[in-house]
Amino acid sequence: MATRVVVSGWRATLWLVVGLGVIGFAGVAALVPDVRVTVSGRLGERFAPLADRRVLVVLVTQLLMFGAGFTAYTYIGSLFDLPLPAVLWAWGLGGIVGNQLGGRLTDSYGPRRMVLFTLLTYPRAVAISSSGSVPVR
Repeated sequence: MATRVVVSGWRATLWLVVGLGVIGFAGVAALVPDVRVTVSGRLGERFAPLADRRVLVVLVTQLLMFGAGFTAYTYIGSLFDLPLPAVLWAWGLGGIVGNQLGGRLTDSYGPRRMVLFTLLTYPRAVAISSSGSVPVR
């Protein structure tokens, strides 16, 4: 049987990402157990896990991954018709607010519920951006 190659535009790629996100959501919903974490407001208790080298290795890995991801913002100026400092400022402010809100919601509702919420939200955002209602250059 011959393989048929279909060449599609960027929207097909984004719909593929949406489909993979839905599959990922279904997998997490079915396989990840509900875990309750006790919440502490004390700063020292929140930093206590850093004494474990395994936790520190994971956090350093995440730091490097996010650092690599942010290098893409070197080219962000060519994507927007706004002054670059304004775009970067808005991105940074959004990151701060998002991290604070995400941490508080995770403390309130638990990690499993927040992971499922995130996996539901991202495919929707990709679907909206691929629908043509958001201009992409």
